Amino acid sequence: MRVIENGELSNMLPASFKGQIGAWERGQGKIFASGSIQGIYKSSFNLVFPSGMIHVGSLKKPLCCFGIGVEEGELRKILDSCCENHQAFLKKDGLWIYGKNQQFCLKLDDFIQKDLQIPIINVKEKNLYEDVQMLLECMDLKSHAGLDTESEKFKTCCEGLIKGNRTELKQAVLYLVGRGMGLTPSGDDILLGYTGLLKAAGLHRQVEEILISHVFGNTTEVSLNYYKALFLGYVNWDFKKLLECLGHKEAAKPYIESIKSLGHTSGWDTLLGLLIGLKKMGKM
Repeated sequence: MRVIENGELSNMLPASFKGQIGAWERGQGKIFASGSIQGIYKSSFNLVFPSGMIHVGSLKKPLCCFGIGVEEGELRKILDSCCENHQAFLKKDGLWIYGKNQQFCLKLDDFIQKDLQIPIINVKEKNLYEDVQMLLECMDLKSHAGLDTESEKFKTCCEGLIKGNRTELKQAVLYLVGRGMGLTPSGDDILLGYTGLLKAAGLHRQVEEILISHVFGNTTEVSLNYYKALFLGYVNWDFKKLLECLGHKEAAKPYIESIKSLGHTSGWDTLLGLLIGLKKMGKM
C-alpha cells in the first residue's frame, strides 16, 4: 500500500459526499462510498461514485471544481498502475484506489482544502470590466472555438444569450447543451463560462433554471458534473481567480492564459462564454 499525504482538494467534495459520510458515522460499514475509475488521460483520471465524479490531477495544474490534486510523481505512479473500471473506495481513513499490483490511500484529511466557490462581483461596476472584455475581444476567440461560430444559428444563439427574452434564451441554451465533440462539448463549455460569470454577478436565475431542466441526459458525464458543481456554486480554480480579477486586466492575463490551455478547445470555448456574458452585462 502506498500512502499519499500531500495534496489539495476542492471544498465542494466534502459537501458532495456528506450524506454518505453520515452513513459511515452511524456505523453502517467501513466503506461509505464505492466507485471506479472511468476515464484515464495523459495527466489525470476520473473516479465515479454514486454522489458524483472526482477528478484526480496534478498539483501543477489548476484544481478542478470537483477535483483532487496530488504531486506529479505520485500521480504518475497511480496512472501507471491503474486501468479503467478499477475499484475505488471512500473510507474513514481516506480515498483508496486499487491498481494492478498496488493500493493507494490518499489521506484526504491531510490535504489542503481550496475554496472554489464562485466569488461575488458587482454588476453596478461593470465599466471596470471593460478592459478585460476588450482583451478577450482582441483574442479572436471565435476562430479557436469548437463550433461553427460563423453560422447563422450560432449568431442567433449569441443574440439570445446577450439580449434575448426568456424564450430566446431557452432556445440558445437548448442549442448549445451537449453540442460538439469531446469529454466536454464546446456548447457546454460556452454555457459554463457564460453562466459562471452571471452567477458571480447574481444574474443567473433564468439561465440556471433552463439548464437544470435540460442538461440531465443531454450531455456527457463529465460536462454534467461541471454543471452540477456550477449549480452548487463552484468553478475551477483558474476561472475563479479570473472572476476575481475582472477589474484588473494585467492581473487577469495569467488566468486567461491558464484557461486557454484547457483541453483542445475547451478553454477557448469557456472564455468565449465569459465574453458573451460580459456583453450581456454591458446591455443591462
